[in-house]
Amino acid sequence: MSLTERIEEIEKLGSSIFKDCNGKNEYAIIDRYNSWRIKAEDLFCEFFDESNNHYKDFVNFPRGGNGYVLSTYFSVQYPISQSLLSKIKNKDLPTKNIKTVSKNKECSIFISHSSKDHDLVRKFVEHILILGLGIKREKIFCTSIEGQGIRSGDDFKKKVIEELSNAKAVIQIITKNYKASDICLNEMGAAWVMDTIVIPVVADPFDYDVGFIHANTQQLKLNKESDLFKLYDDHKDSLFHEKVNVTNYSVQIKSFLDFIAKYGDRKEAVNEAYFFYGVKNTIYGELNLSLFGHPLMEKFEDSASFHEYLFLELDPPIDILPSFDSRFSEPENTACFGVTRMHVFDPEGVSKEELKKLVGKRVAVTGDFMIGHTQWHQTEVVMLNTNIKPC
Repeated sequence: MSLTERIEEIEKLGSSIFKDCNGKNEYAIIDRYNSWRIKAEDLFCEFFDESNNHYKDFVNFPRGGNGYVLSTYFSVQYPISQSLLSKIKNKDLPTKNIKTVSKNKECSIFISHSSKDHDLVRKFVEHILILGLGIKREKIFCTSIEGQGIRSGDDFKKKVIEELSNAKAVIQIITKNYKASDICLNEMGAAWVMDTIVIPVVADPFDYDVGFIHANTQQLKLNKESDLFKLYDDHKDSLFHEKVNVTNYSVQIKSFLDFIAKYGDRKEAVNEAYFFYGVKNTIYGELNLSLFGHPLMEKFEDSASFHEYLFLELDPPIDILPSFDSRFSEPENTACFGVTRMHVFDPEGVSKEELKKLVGKRVAVTGDFMIGHTQWHQTEVVMLNTNIKPC
């Protein structure tokens, strides 16, 4: 995604929140605010550091809260973001404010992981380190996250060695994929011999040998709430200097563990039962019809608060994954495993009567996947721009 496209995306998202941000404790504000803030901080940290007061004010706002709290933060952060975006667009960037030394800056935390686990790692970084423990994203080096890894023009091997050497701590996300990677094992060995804090965390299933380096080391488990709290307790003086809001951290841990549960329960994709966001896909299953009541409309007694929607029963279940490009350009499209039911939007130009003739039959549905994010979306992933045909 180009710089112009990134700016436009942040402006569009910010404008939509501004229109709806009216002081109400609106649940929908939470996801949009977090997405807007993550995208904005990803961009701003490439151009500014804390010598710029606007940037410092923006990133130092607390994290977490209900819709009312976040809308209050947004009311202050939004004009700051407009000022910073204006400076970037107009190239009004005094040398002292530009992060010209980014290649040589000290990276506080190096995330050692397998690229095959990028969805797991991204969730850990976002929910546990950034949103939960308040680590500034520019202090994290992670090759699977845009803005926190290898920049264009950098030599991959040289950059990794440089950041690993400068890191104050190395968090190793140890999985079967990690153990099968020569690069990861080299990083593990290098971190072991350096004067740095090494924090191994292991992912379920725990049926593999972590290796002799950590044979006598207590490993934290990613799917244990107590271990994620222990991560903070053990290193709050050396790494996590910011005062952590325990209530917010608990919420972020719960969100991460909810993802872990689905991630751990996923089955290996067979017979091409995996699909990607950002491309046209065709899926098969039985078409069915159901009703839902939209909460915002049910308070009106004289209005039709119930709506029909089509959904597809999938057999076998499918996995829906971000493509390499979409995990950067559309980070909200997270991996979903073992999907068995999907809300499919009505095709344009096809009457409801014609569609009802297909209900109860096996059909092929072609369209675009999108993560469900409003009360109109009845499943975790929905399909847009559909074409429905009988098999």
